[in-house]
Amino acid sequence: MENKKKEVARMLFVLAFLITVVFFVLYHKPIFSKDWYAYSDTGCDTIDQYIPTTSYDSRSFLNGETDQYSLTFGLGKNNDFQWYKYLNPVNLPLLLLGTTHIRVAFLLSTYLKYLLLGLFSWFFFRRLLDHPGIATACALLWTYSGYNVLWGQHYQFLTGSLAFTVFLLGLQLILDRDRKMIFAPLLFLPLAASSYLIFYQACIFALFYGVSYLCFKKKRLSEIAKTAGIFAIGCVLALGMGGDYVYSSVMNFFSSTRMNSVSSVNLSGFYSVKYIGSYFARFLSNDTMGIAWSYTGPANYYEAVMLAVSAMTVFSMVWLLQTKYVKRVCCITAVCGLFLSLPIVSHILGFKATTHRWGYLIVILEVMLIGYGLRELILSYKKGKEGDFAKKAYISILVSDVSLLVGALILTAIQERASFHLDKKAVVIVVCCYFMYTVVMLALVYLSRHGRIRPELILAGLLLCCTVELIVMNYRSINSRLMVTAEQWNEGMYNDGTVEAVEYIKSIDTGLYRVNKTYDSVYYDDQLIQNYYGLGSYYSLNTKELVDTYTTLGNKLRETTDTLNGTNYIRFPGDKILDNTILAAKYVISREDVVPDPAFYEKINEVSGLSVYQNRFWNGFGNLYGQVIASEEFGKREEKDLALASMLVTDEEELLRDFRSSDTPSSAELEENLLSLQHNGSVQLSEGKNRFYGTVSNRMDRNGILCVPILHDGHWSVSVDGNEEKTYLVDGGLTGVVIAPGEHQIEFTYTNNTARTGRIIGAAFAVLYGIVLVGVIKKKNERN
Repeated sequence: MENKKKEVARMLFVLAFLITVVFFVLYHKPIFSKDWYAYSDTGCDTIDQYIPTTSYDSRSFLNGETDQYSLTFGLGKNNDFQWYKYLNPVNLPLLLLGTTHIRVAFLLSTYLKYLLLGLFSWFFFRRLLDHPGIATACALLWTYSGYNVLWGQHYQFLTGSLAFTVFLLGLQLILDRDRKMIFAPLLFLPLAASSYLIFYQACIFALFYGVSYLCFKKKRLSEIAKTAGIFAIGCVLALGMGGDYVYSSVMNFFSSTRMNSVSSVNLSGFYSVKYIGSYFARFLSNDTMGIAWSYTGPANYYEAVMLAVSAMTVFSMVWLLQTKYVKRVCCITAVCGLFLSLPIVSHILGFKATTHRWGYLIVILEVMLIGYGLRELILSYKKGKEGDFAKKAYISILVSDVSLLVGALILTAIQERASFHLDKKAVVIVVCCYFMYTVVMLALVYLSRHGRIRPELILAGLLLCCTVELIVMNYRSINSRLMVTAEQWNEGMYNDGTVEAVEYIKSIDTGLYRVNKTYDSVYYDDQLIQNYYGLGSYYSLNTKELVDTYTTLGNKLRETTDTLNGTNYIRFPGDKILDNTILAAKYVISREDVVPDPAFYEKINEVSGLSVYQNRFWNGFGNLYGQVIASEEFGKREEKDLALASMLVTDEEELLRDFRSSDTPSSAELEENLLSLQHNGSVQLSEGKNRFYGTVSNRMDRNGILCVPILHDGHWSVSVDGNEEKTYLVDGGLTGVVIAPGEHQIEFTYTNNTARTGRIIGAAFAVLYGIVLVGVIKKKNERN
């Protein structure tokens, strides 16, 4: 027992050492040259989305700001939801180290994820393969698979991948009916509380994997059914205990445009020659870049399933086909094909059917395949049947190398028809990796035939090959494109002059207003890091209200985003007077090449090479209307700007009875219509904690309706002179309230109970799980 513990400790130390070495080699630029590991050209996927939000959240956290609602996010959103991603301990450095050391925080967090990913996967593979050395090789391959390395830069996938690995360990405890399986819900919890999407996929994976595994163990159907029931209970408990995240995130998802942007019909184009060819190409190397270094193949790294883990995949498959594990190889291959050909896509996932997000499931199956192959390799050698061992090894090496050659020839032949360019450097590197494995394996076979060698030497040689391959194949994933340098970050990565311009605006005006720009910022969410209320917005779960407001104002959605129909990119054009007036953008920052219309904007200063303009028609944080028009009628108008400048768009029949509506839009110019808004009344609001309050003055002799530029998401209550009033959804998705003639005190209060409800659910399930845990432990003690 003592020797076994020492062996485990030794293998874990070796694994941790190798993970650290690979990390330092792959990330040497951000570590030693102080560059950022996030690329500068990946748009909102990496640095664009996460550095601004992380910097903003860290600043808020350190300043003790815990408001639910944040106006800084475009048109505002629930700020509580931002905190969930930091509850995972591996993400805590992003909060605790602050904005000054955020680069170090990103590196530390990333390293922790890789390290824990490797250690937890080791325990999973150790149980599955019953060999600590082989578990070390598999854990290393899984940790630095091309999928994890490349997608680790995106959408915090590395956190989800770590949670998925912990989930696998809990699943294996249940499948083995281990006495520790009572703790499986705690191992499911990190995934349930970090990614409902991956949790959903992991459960589907568990269905295929669990049944196959138990069938190979020759378990009866009754035992399989009982195991499935235990697994289901564990998942329910995990989801319940993670209710704080799960409930809020699901509610957030259901209220977004992503919920209804799914199509699950059109699959034909995805299985054309060009896509199949690119899958095939990617099967040949760990970093999955068989098609050019620029990721521009017809099924690029974002869309295509990244299949390969290692050249060992083909070798292991050939080796196992010569053993008693033929059925197992065929099963794993079939399940890989199933996950490739699904895709099981539903409205819960929120992705179109032509998008594959299942690649990591195929990768883990391939690592299992490699693990079984290595185990049989070592066992075959240990049995002393040197002739059989040598024969199998020679056949496996020969068939693997021939497969590589045939694959390369096929890809070369079809690349023109498949519309992709087979990168010569990629082919050379893949060939070199196969050659490395071939040389090492031939050397091991030769040594085994001319004098016995320790099995550990075989494993050490393969571990060395895997380490070299992981570094070589993944190096360009991290280092091939331009990174953000420390100088760029410190000297203006998020400051194109806007910081100074905004500081000037704040020095002359302390009121409540928004700032817009006439030019696209370097990053969509720069207002987060530059700390001003901007109108740019990037969020993958944009609400229907935001999108409807955007389109009602005459803006077109970006049409090139496959999964979201463009709704994840929302930026209100900087010099459009209508957008700025309705959305309370009092100031516009502009470059020299864009001069806003002087009829609407007055230049007040020039700061850091940027001009600052004031909106002449700004009328406070909201506008008072005396006319309304139904959205159906508004859709028929040609001069929509004229209509919106004088009327409020609504579908509320009750509202239409209370206000004068016009059959035709005003024939006056836009400027006259905007002036009429100023004559209707004025709005003076201030911002408080989760509320806006102040005065509204209705100068008309009839009721008016106040349109405030905050999204009508059901979480706002409004009181006028202390009396609660009904709110209306107006101008596509903004908040409206009826105002009688005269001056009134008004207050908007934001209350979102989803987080509280989620915490109640989480606490209830935690108590339930505690009762079950105590009962099971007590029952076991009584038996003993």
